[in-house]
Amino acid sequence: TASECLARVKAAESARDKPPEDCIATGVELDLLSAEMLLARAAVSLVGGAQLRALLSLGQAWVIYRRLETSVVSSVEKAAQLLIPAAEGGLLGFLPIGKGADPAQIGEDETSSLLFGLGLLYLGLSILPQGLRSLLRFAGFLSDRERGSECLRVTASLMQGPRGHLAALVLSLYHMDLEPDVQEAGRLLTSYLRISPECVLFHWAASILAWRYSCLSDALFLINKALWCCGESVSWRACYLRYELGVFHFIDLNWAQAAEMLRGVYAMTRRGDDK
Repeated sequence: TASECLARVKAAESARDKPPEDCIATGVELDLLSAEMLLARAAVSLVGGAQLRALLSLGQAWVIYRRLETSVVSSVEKAAQLLIPAAEGGLLGFLPIGKGADPAQIGEDETSSLLFGLGLLYLGLSILPQGLRSLLRFAGFLSDRERGSECLRVTASLMQGPRGHLAALVLSLYHMDLEPDVQEAGRLLTSYLRISPECVLFHWAASILAWRYSCLSDALFLINKALWCCGESVSWRACYLRYELGVFHFIDLNWAQAAEMLRGVYAMTRRGDDK
């Protein structure tokens, strides 16, 4: 539930504010942790209907990411002789390596965190309506679709922890609709399904891709696999996945299966079991 998610965010923020004595996190790492917690708080607030609170959290996260972008990226570029290529065609193109590197630089995990946050904000703001983008520009936000997609592309290519997974998921959905590229979307999903073969989100995204390109049997298989990956304790509460499965059965003219699945979803939402 949203309240449980918010409680987890508050617990993480408390751990950040009062780190254990053996904690050796740097200022950059703590800043990135703060920014990610603010993004999580904004997402929970948005789901809970508190749009103003979500906007305030996004504004605070944006300030941190922009400050780190101007300081860290510039330090990386100045120390190019100590760096190696990070990803072909990457935004930064470099990651710190070797002895004597500038301590202001950051490692792969911090790089993926920074680029994911920047990419999500740059890209997310760029797809808003023009009037709203103009209003947010006065509040200090910037939108850059090309830069945002490139940040996410580099993060996905690093394949570093959960941020790489999220970047690949966002990019695959982006290439399904806003900038159609079925080959790139399929490549991202296939690559990460090899790494995480039981990831529910990638099976769900792959089912959307299959449905969009008229591979309905594949879409049904993938959405069923997504439900299986949820496990018995969660799959019966996966309201949206079950709704999507019912819609796919409806499109495939499997009336009985569609009616059974959609009735179950309706009953679940009426009881409030999906909350």
